[in-house]
Amino acid sequence: MTARNQQMYEDFQLVYNNLSSNMAAGLTPFEISMYLTKAYFELVNMTYRQYEQSEEVRKALVELVETVKLTPTSLSHASAYKIAPNSLLFKLPQRTQGTITVDEVMYIVYEAVTYSNAAPMCLRGKTIEVLPIAHDDFHQVYENPYRFNENRALRLDIQIPNVGRISEIVTKDSHVAEYTLRYLRKPKPIILENLTGTDRIEGLQLETECEVNTMLHPQIVRLAAQKAYQDYKAA
Repeated sequence: MTARNQQMYEDFQLVYNNLSSNMAAGLTPFEISMYLTKAYFELVNMTYRQYEQSEEVRKALVELVETVKLTPTSLSHASAYKIAPNSLLFKLPQRTQGTITVDEVMYIVYEAVTYSNAAPMCLRGKTIEVLPIAHDDFHQVYENPYRFNENRALRLDIQIPNVGRISEIVTKDSHVAEYTLRYLRKPKPIILENLTGTDRIEGLQLETECEVNTMLHPQIVRLAAQKAYQDYKAA
């Protein structure tokens, strides 16, 4: 184990044994990794809710923040997926993670689109904000010139089979050069030591450390130990 994983392993054992008064059966590193990963993902989701309001939270999650610039995705039968005829489709980032493909984007923290040089003169090179909306609200917003105009784009989220997650971006002028996206990516699992045989966590077998700031590690460990103890009591 790496030094960081060794510390998480020892901390988990300490909290777990304290909760169970040293009466619970021991857990393997694989089982502990499963509990740590479950707690890790849950805590990242809960922590993100304070992302915009808390500098401490932004610092804790900064390792998971990525920025990409996307160009429109060409898809066969693209019109079948579009709500607006002048919209553009952008495929959101994915990564290959061992034996599975993972949609990277958990939460979007900033987004904008930039018009290309083919746009009208007043829009060329201009960057505008993107407003995410629910499908039920689309036509109401689309027909409202105060909410949808040359200075604001609309985003609808869709999932296309065998393609992945797509942002459908609707603008007044369809000459868009790029879609800038800053997002919180889905973290890799915590794997305390290399796994063998058919054991995998989120498609991976190799030892993998927690990616967020160490200030969150005690909370991850405690939540993981509590989950393990609850399972022990339920059994």
